[in-house]
Amino acid sequence: MILYFTGTGNSRYVALQLSKCINDEVISINEYFKYQKKAVFTSERPYVFVMPTYAWRMPKVVAEWIERACFSGSKKAYVVLTCGSGIGQADQYAKSFFRRKTSFDFQGLQYVVMPENYIVMFNAPKAKEAKQIIQNSQDKIMQLAKYISQNEKFPAVTHQLASFVESSMINFPFYHFYVSDKGFYATDRCISCQRCQQLCPLNNISFVDGKPRWNGQCTHCMACISGCPVEAIEYKNRTQHKNRYYLPDEYEYTK
Repeated sequence: MILYFTGTGNSRYVALQLSKCINDEVISINEYFKYQKKAVFTSERPYVFVMPTYAWRMPKVVAEWIERACFSGSKKAYVVLTCGSGIGQADQYAKSFFRRKTSFDFQGLQYVVMPENYIVMFNAPKAKEAKQIIQNSQDKIMQLAKYISQNEKFPAVTHQLASFVESSMINFPFYHFYVSDKGFYATDRCISCQRCQQLCPLNNISFVDGKPRWNGQCTHCMACISGCPVEAIEYKNRTQHKNRYYLPDEYEYTK
């Protein structure tokens, strides 16, 4: 069973590609958040959790959901992170989490580089570059699918010198100083389509007088700002004039 959480579509895409390779079912964690579904699962095949990298670790909101959910059948769990470049020591933190918080037999964490979406801090690629990055991801996705289908553990992640700093020293201030919805606002370009409200997995957006209002339960998934069809949403002054990246669920990679 493949379960994914996504903000702008990268992790959904990787989950769907893995599903094609190993012929396994795909479950959207977003829907369990969005519609407050009871998270009870049974699978005789390994569980594969696909999610974005948040400050060089698994997203807290997903880790907490896994801890609360009920899983039966297979005891094996794989984690696949999507990222714009690297994951720091996310594998070590994931290993610790699964050992302390779950009954899973952790099979390792690997990552797939996909187009950057966190425009609060970085720049998202334009369409041509994004397509090339997605093309480059195909081999890695197939490699990971092979490990899963053969019930083999993922190979260890190679760490860079900065990995420890990224995952340990940056993660806390990232959540403390950055992960807030107080900086989001809609400009005069807003057409009141309510797309941002529909996309928000945490039901954090309501509409007041035709404009979106954020209500304090944000995980900075970038769904609202990147999925807005008229680019009417900004975050403080950090996203102005920046390219948005959103991969729709119907996207099919073609050479």
